[in-house]
Amino acid sequence: MYNNKTLIMYYLLSVLTCLLIDKAILSHAFTYQKCCKSRDYLQIINNTYLCTENITKRLGILTNETNFLERYSEGECMDITSTDFSNFQVSGGKVVGESLINEKYFPKCCPLNYFYNSVLHACEEKENMTHGYIREIFVKVGLPSCKLIVDYDISETINLYSGIIDVRRNSDYCIDENEKGAYTMRECQENIEVCDYKKCIKKCCPDGKSFVNGANCVDTYTTGLNLTFSTLIENPSGMF
Repeated sequence: MYNNKTLIMYYLLSVLTCLLIDKAILSHAFTYQKCCKSRDYLQIINNTYLCTENITKRLGILTNETNFLERYSEGECMDITSTDFSNFQVSGGKVVGESLINEKYFPKCCPLNYFYNSVLHACEEKENMTHGYIREIFVKVGLPSCKLIVDYDISETINLYSGIIDVRRNSDYCIDENEKGAYTMRECQENIEVCDYKKCIKKCCPDGKSFVNGANCVDTYTTGLNLTFSTLIENPSGMF
């Protein structure tokens, strides 16, 4: 038989365990709740937050828990703005507060549900991509501010985090799956001398962009640089 002191201790322990589990569940639910649909972001229009199509795709959130604002009228969710990731406080079905999220992000070369074709130097959409190699929730796409980008093939057996990501957190680069089932790292470099031993192409628009309706650089991702159109180019399928 248990004495009263033992029973009280068991009771307190069970209550504490329940509280810890509830806190973990709430924290996990909050972490993965996206305010809008997966392809939308939260935009302020006339002082009102509205879910709008994310045309640029420069930011992404890797989660299956989406469309919080359509399902709940109270609580918190996270989403993309035009420039950042933010937490949003929701009351009465409306966003009433916003705070920036300062978390690690994964530097992906192509938008979510796209992979990088290292021959075409373009992104290709693929259904039901799992992105199992990405540990982070938040994703930043491409190298839009880089003037010189060099591609490197990465063996599929390499540990992306211990070998590259964790040691290059402050570097300007991105990684993505490629058409060969392995990975490609694209690195931003400043030294033009790299063009002495690698093929360099002068591209009019920044990474991920191409001309649309004249000389207007727009995020398209799928329009790359396919050099196989000419027999005069040496090794047109090679890395550059």
